[in-house]
Amino acid sequence: QKGNWMTYLSSGLGSDNLFRSIDTNHDKTIQVKELHVFLESVDFKGVHPRAFKILNELAHDHELDMEEFKSWLILATK
Repeated sequence: QKGNWMTYLSSGLGSDNLFRSIDTNHDKTIQVKELHVFLESVDFKGVHPRAFKILNELAHDHELDMEEFKSWLILATK
């Protein structure tokens, strides 16, 4: 996950790979538990902590699909 995150931060590419690395049960959604593992692994590097708080709040309401996650990535890394 950390490698995929760093690749995305440096190039803006690889969002699909990042999503798949977070979706450890391969159900094409990111669940709260998977999200927490991801957040801990990247140690909030490269993005303002508020963006991670928003992501965490989104995941508490429902499971995130790839499009929701990509939208967050774009917003968080502008």
